[in-house]
Amino acid sequence: MNWFKENKFLAVGLVVGVLGAAALGYFLWDASDRYAEAVNDFQGKSAELARLRGLSPYPDRKNLDVMEAQRADLQDSIDKLHSSISSAQFPLETMSEVEFQDRLKAAVVRISGNAGKAGVTLPEKFYLGFDQYQAEPPRKETAPQLGRQLKAIEWVVDLMISQRVKSLDRLDRVALPEEESKEGKGRGKNAKAGEKAERVEKAEKAEGAEKAEKEEGSLVRRETFEIHFRSEQPAFREILNQIARSSQQFYVVTELEVKNEKDKGPLRATDAPDAPSAESVPPAVGGTEPAPTGDGTPSKLGKALKSPPKGDGLRSIVGDELIEVSLRVDAVHLQEGKQPDSGTAKKGGKGR
Repeated sequence: MNWFKENKFLAVGLVVGVLGAAALGYFLWDASDRYAEAVNDFQGKSAELARLRGLSPYPDRKNLDVMEAQRADLQDSIDKLHSSISSAQFPLETMSEVEFQDRLKAAVVRISGNAGKAGVTLPEKFYLGFDQYQAEPPRKETAPQLGRQLKAIEWVVDLMISQRVKSLDRLDRVALPEEESKEGKGRGKNAKAGEKAERVEKAEKAEGAEKAEKEEGSLVRRETFEIHFRSEQPAFREILNQIARSSQQFYVVTELEVKNEKDKGPLRATDAPDAPSAESVPPAVGGTEPAPTGDGTPSKLGKALKSPPKGDGLRSIVGDELIEVSLRVDAVHLQEGKQPDSGTAKKGGKGR
């Protein structure tokens, strides 16, 4: 005790050191305990994550039943759409190459006669886009497909004539995959055999074979043609509506370009060439009668003011001009013997 009394500062320092060491030991023990707890928690969660990653997930029975019901509804909708489109397409008829040529010639004669009666101007040497078959028959195996494409084009042309378009300026038909150079003929849009070089023919042959293979494996087949014509606006609207809602053939308009025949706007006012200017006419007396000219006769402006205009006096400014239309149409056919699938059947079966 005497030593503590004699060395107060040293004693206080010793006590403080002991208390600090005790506090430090406590904090060290607490930190070590929390570290061990965190390590155990991390190891447990890591093990759970590894377990979950190694599992093969599979829905429970309730979710699986919902998925199956949705798949069945989707397949039912696809089947109904398939049936609807199948009923709206021209059938693929069996015909020979000579029969196709006869039908093509009869269609051209009939359409040309109807166009003449309706006042519709057709292109010179118009042959519905089948120009190469005017003098040369197609291959026998391509005649049925060409006959169906002829019906699709013929229907649209008949529609335009019935709506009395002013002129049908051009009709281009995209060659079918069956036409494309299995014998090295290299037929393109209205192209005649033998017109292209051998290198181009080989490239077209490869492209045609690839296109035919792609079409053969596809559920949907598209047969494309383009029509350029001039008509009034109401007739054009009716043509577009009729094509869109046709029940005989399912058409898809893929490209549409409409251009006004007059590319400049109308003048704001048009004066008569012989009408005098307002400055050259003397003012009327009392504001009711036009002033006479020097020889006592009424001025031209006075005559115009006194006499009412002929008719209703109205002149159409816009809306009476024609429009130039470029229309690209796909006649869509469903491949025979192919049925659509929702695409989820395999996935559902694999999960089981």
